[in-house]
Amino acid sequence: MPQPGVPIDDRRSSAATMTDTIRYFDQVAGGWTDKYRHSGHFRRRLETVLSWVDRVPATYSILDFGCGSGVMMQALLARGFAVTGVDASADMIQSARRTLRAANLTAGYELESVSANQYDGTYLGAVYHGVICLGVLEYVEAASRLLATLARVMAPGGFLILSVPNQTSLLRKLEMFVHRHPRLFRGIPMLKPFTEADSYLNFQRRQFTLRWLDREATALGLKLEAVEYQVSPAGLQAFEGHAWVGMTMLVKYRKAPVPNAAAS
Repeated sequence: MPQPGVPIDDRRSSAATMTDTIRYFDQVAGGWTDKYRHSGHFRRRLETVLSWVDRVPATYSILDFGCGSGVMMQALLARGFAVTGVDASADMIQSARRTLRAANLTAGYELESVSANQYDGTYLGAVYHGVICLGVLEYVEAASRLLATLARVMAPGGFLILSVPNQTSLLRKLEMFVHRHPRLFRGIPMLKPFTEADSYLNFQRRQFTLRWLDREATALGLKLEAVEYQVSPAGLQAFEGHAWVGMTMLVKYRKAPVPNAAAS
């Protein structure tokens, strides 16, 4: 039976281990930056996050948990932020190094490979004004524990930005149907990402509802500040603001500030 509070989608649980998942991201690391060049969905996600971050002081320190190939880090560094990027994929970390070096960025950041599941690393010894975690929670075995870890390294008054697959989306449900019945749809080029043996859905452990995220975040002292729904198919972008269409949820939470001593 599903554990209370754990978001379970309507397909069979993934048989992939965390080792399989890390191996998958190692394999795709070399072409990850190209996703931001060729995918409108990836670009809109980047633009939305940056529009939220642009509202905070450039003196902020930011943790990019699951930094991938460093595209977000590059954009944050260009805005003057001090950035720490961590990822469980060693190949992604190497790709991020190449991305930043190609942009002539040699200072103002740290990169660290962390262990999957334990999330341990030297980054835990710091406190950050902001934490960004995009496309990570759906792949980990203990989403609640990772959220607690991220909340712990946030400064009072700091922000957390998450990107997760929206379990409420009808398009996500259709995507899962195609994934569960690949023989019916093989040979259709646009559905290849869902039917092939190397589909990212083979490694995705869960999808999320806003209700579940809010419950977890509230327990950690975080308050919802913004939410946006985005969709991949270009022809449906006019409807992507709706929870029942948008395939991806982008959410921004704020950690409660330290109470005013004079008011206590």
